[in-house]
Amino acid sequence: MKSRRRFGIVLHSRVTIAITMADTLTIRLDADDRAILEAVARDRGMGLSALVRDLAEAEARRLRREAIRAEGEQVLAHLAEHSAAREELETFGAPVSDLP
Repeated sequence: MKSRRRFGIVLHSRVTIAITMADTLTIRLDADDRAILEAVARDRGMGLSALVRDLAEAEARRLRREAIRAEGEQVLAHLAEHSAAREELETFGAPVSDLP
C-alpha cells in the first residue's frame, strides 16, 4: 500500500488545493554513473534529483505503454484462436479504432 502525504493550501478562504507528494525513493549510484548524470543535469540546468526523476518517469511511461501493447497482442491472439470470441466481438461491437 502506498502512503502519501497531503498538504492543503487555502486561498481566499473558499478554494483548497491539495498537493500529493510521491514517496521518496533512495538509490545508490557508483561515482562514475553519478558524475555522468550530474554533468547531464548541469547541462540541462536542473538538479540531479529532477533529472533522475524525469528519466524514471519517462521509463515508467514507456513500460506502461509496452504493457498495454502486450495486452492488446494477447487479445488479438485470443481472438485468432477462438471463433466464439470473434463472434462475440462482431455481435457486441468493434474496437473504437475500427469505428468510422
